[in-house]
Amino acid sequence: MRVVPLGISDCEQLALHLDRNARQSGKLGIEYAVLEASDLPSLSELEDQIKLGLQRSIHEPGWARYWGLSSVHKKLGGHLYLKGSAFRSSSHRCRLGMGIEPEFRGKGFGKLLLTKALAWLEEQATIDWVELYAFEHNEPAIKLYEKFGFRKVGLVEDLFRINGQSVNDIIMTLRIK
Repeated sequence: MRVVPLGISDCEQLALHLDRNARQSGKLGIEYAVLEASDLPSLSELEDQIKLGLQRSIHEPGWARYWGLSSVHKKLGGHLYLKGSAFRSSSHRCRLGMGIEPEFRGKGFGKLLLTKALAWLEEQATIDWVELYAFEHNEPAIKLYEKFGFRKVGLVEDLFRINGQSVNDIIMTLRIK
């Protein structure tokens, strides 16, 4: 597996991975996706959302960039996204999200994805901050983010109720510049 930037031609594979990853949430006894399977958009809707963000310049509200864990067969085993705000007044910030399929977890791929995306962010003159949200029970992810310098700045109690389970969300930030 290697980390590669994803573009328009990768939208179908990314949509398939995102769908697969969300549908696996909860099957190993831990929730890690915000949407329940019944709330997932169709694959074509997901592809359209991905394309829309990728087509925007990072100077436009709603931009998005993606990196993927790609095998020689181009199947994605993980992803990381950076998304710009919908508001110009917060265009100096972006949001980070990451998902790795169960068979690839604990093997250092999260570190590789973060390294690649944060290096890209450092090259962007207009982005000063990156923020992320992590389920409070996702301790491996939180520890990884802390190793990269993210710090906890808030907790939203009972933000989600996924399959009847209350889930708290931790807000973390990292100053890039």
